[in-house]
Amino acid sequence: MYLLFSVLCQLFICLCYSLAIFYLAVTILGRTFDKRCYLKFFIIFTLIQIAANLVYAAAYDWTLQYEKQFSFVWNILLYSGHAAILAILFMRDYRTGAAKTAGAAAVSHFIAFTATLVGLEFMENQVTAEINFNLFMVLTSVLPHLFGLLVSFLIAAILRRQEFCRYFEVFFANRRRTVVTLICTIFLMNYHTLVTLAAPVEKGAVSTTLYSAAFIVLALIVLQFTAMYTASKEKIRAQEEIIRQQETHLALLEGLQQEMRAFRHDFTNLMAGVSQQACDGDLKGIQAFMKNTSNYFDEKLGNEIRHLEGVSNIKVHALRSLITAKIAGMQAQKMMCRLEVQNPVTETGMRIEDLLRCLGILIDNAAEESLRSADKVVNIILLQRECELYTAVANTFSQKPDLAKMQQRGFSTKGGSRGTGLGSLRKITGEYPNCVTRMHVEDGLFIQEISVLF
Repeated sequence: MYLLFSVLCQLFICLCYSLAIFYLAVTILGRTFDKRCYLKFFIIFTLIQIAANLVYAAAYDWTLQYEKQFSFVWNILLYSGHAAILAILFMRDYRTGAAKTAGAAAVSHFIAFTATLVGLEFMENQVTAEINFNLFMVLTSVLPHLFGLLVSFLIAAILRRQEFCRYFEVFFANRRRTVVTLICTIFLMNYHTLVTLAAPVEKGAVSTTLYSAAFIVLALIVLQFTAMYTASKEKIRAQEEIIRQQETHLALLEGLQQEMRAFRHDFTNLMAGVSQQACDGDLKGIQAFMKNTSNYFDEKLGNEIRHLEGVSNIKVHALRSLITAKIAGMQAQKMMCRLEVQNPVTETGMRIEDLLRCLGILIDNAAEESLRSADKVVNIILLQRECELYTAVANTFSQKPDLAKMQQRGFSTKGGSRGTGLGSLRKITGEYPNCVTRMHVEDGLFIQEISVLF
């Protein structure tokens, strides 16, 4: 009877603890609760706990000799195992990024464990060992884990209301920030274990309980504040990008205005000449005038107008900023850059940061190669269809590219080991099964294409 009751208690504890961690991770990552994914996590979590209990029972006599050291290593391995299993399941079922998922799993474990620890310490201060075994198990094991689950649900509701998932993503905006965040979250997950090893505290003491409760509140406030502060910095940076983009637009408009003034002056002089030709009945001269005027208009004004129309059709601000900056850079180097955006671009089909990296690599490579050619021409095409975003970057070249060699890892026309651009491009696009790349040579242009299906 005692054995059956103990087994049921352990199953209930595993249910509460695994549900608390899973639900918190779902909230932090901004996903919806998936019952099938949780069921898999619950089964694996329970099996790990059973195996851990069996190992602990088998090595019980040895653990008594090295209790502090064993407890330290044991807890770190066990907690890391829980977080790793949860992260793997999320990456497989929710398609979330590895670093962000690992960070969310570590934070979730910290919150659930700390909340449960508060309940354990409180009950240990209230309950004596003289009571019935079954009641003792309920009061010191079942109720604290149930309390931890309820507190985790409450914290998850607060985080969801505050839209913490949006702020949490900011921690993983670049590689350096990702590494720092992972180190901090892993430390946070094992904080209580590290504190117990460094400065053991008396279990069941009121001060210990208050400390645990205050620590979880403080940690959440620090996390939220840091996330909001980082997000606000990113927002300021985005606003600065928009300002730079607007300044570039103004520069294009000013250039167009100057061209219009020059064209008006020249056109007035030309009209005076053609007026005399009309009086003399010189039809061929008038036809030649019309042709030259049309060519002059296309050469002087047509490209600037197409740029403005194309840039205006890019509705994704980060993408517009990148394209505008790249065009301005190429124009500063006296290169001929043509932008064609026929339809409004509103969707990307992949993470915007990945698309920006891909396009940045293609445009930089095209500009560098085109600069060595005689014509110095770069064409950029963005075409959004109903279920696809098609992107092409074409450039003139001084020497015809070897397409077979360009497919090799680490290849670069610059020599040495600098061919990381195309390698990075293949790595990024390889993460998206809906993304297709192609490169070919046509009409004296080297063309690189990216097609992303929605």
